[in-house]
Amino acid sequence: MKYVTFLLTFPLTFSYNFLVFCPLFGHSHTTFFAKIADTLSDAGHNVTFFTPTVTRKYEKINYVRSTKNVIHLEPSEKLALIGDKFQMSDPSKFWKQDSSIYEILPMIDTFFEMFVELTKVLEENLELLDKLKEENFDVMIFENIVPPAYSVLDYLQIETFIPSTSIAFDNSLLYSIGEPFMPSAIPFPISEFSDRMSFSERLINSISIPIMNTFLPKREFKSFRPPYSFIEMASLEPLSSFIFTNSNSYIDYPRPTLEKNVQIGGISVEMAKLRNMKVDEEWDRILNMRSKTVLISFGSFMLSKDMPLEYKYRLASETLALQFANQPVKPKELLVRHAEFAARFGRLPSLDPYSRHMSFIEYFLIDIAFVGSISLFLISFVLFLITKQTFSFIRFMLSSAAKLKSD
Repeated sequence: MKYVTFLLTFPLTFSYNFLVFCPLFGHSHTTFFAKIADTLSDAGHNVTFFTPTVTRKYEKINYVRSTKNVIHLEPSEKLALIGDKFQMSDPSKFWKQDSSIYEILPMIDTFFEMFVELTKVLEENLELLDKLKEENFDVMIFENIVPPAYSVLDYLQIETFIPSTSIAFDNSLLYSIGEPFMPSAIPFPISEFSDRMSFSERLINSISIPIMNTFLPKREFKSFRPPYSFIEMASLEPLSSFIFTNSNSYIDYPRPTLEKNVQIGGISVEMAKLRNMKVDEEWDRILNMRSKTVLISFGSFMLSKDMPLEYKYRLASETLALQFANQPVKPKELLVRHAEFAARFGRLPSLDPYSRHMSFIEYFLIDIAFVGSISLFLISFVLFLITKQTFSFIRFMLSSAAKLKSD
């Protein structure tokens, strides 16, 4: 009994092996995935942070703190040029409400060009991937909008994976896993609409998605293994154990979600640390130039300096801070528990809704409505004929009775 008591004083913990794949092309994007890596490392797991360089501007920044195994990969000359081109793009127009879907297409082309070249760089460094393969990772976590991640996943032959997104809403990913998306109440991510739309806004919101999908490049990249077949992302995404999204239900528009969609928005926010944090001397000097100054940062892509001067928003910051500090389940806990669950149980068919296999007509019960309408019409028509015959018979009987009476 003493031996049993002695053993119980030490909690039984299992350390899993995670690979976090995060190409270095954006500061806020890399910060988000570095936080995922550090959170898993802090939970006692073995984490490898694989971050091929795309934009040299960020390569000297140490994004991870707890994660010790960090692997870099130098870009090709062409990839470095594309990274510079991406950084020189002007995102300020996306702050304006009159920005259209067509203005984002050139940036999408740059993204696609970047990923094609990144795939070539990875394929030219298979010896590095071979070393990673020897690690026998339990789970791979990566940004869903980075197609080369699926080529790496396929080459390393990792069965369990968690596609993630550093933005709050990726409609293509949510559609792939079967999460309901109602354009009547859920605005398209790059639209200016809220969840309360007029008829014209609902119309524009509804056609934006098929238009976007028409212009988007096909999301297929070749495998690094023989027979070098194409990997279709949309067919692989539903096989994921979970997806991590950088969203938070206390801020986003209310909408139906699946259990498979784990919202870890706010994972980088540490309220206690923020309250005690001090800015560096340069920012302290700038903020002290006026008695009331607020420092706002949205990351490396959407710059706060580009915010239109004619629009000023006052957020209920104190209420929001209280909500973040008192969430029923903290984002870090959600991340760790679901990542460990995926590592232990692998793919979870029970979280894959059959509804994603249904056609538009089946999903929205159009066939049921059609059959119901036809049935209702036939029943109404039969009742009409019966009623008509009944009134005709009554009329005949009344006229016959009147004739007999007159005779």
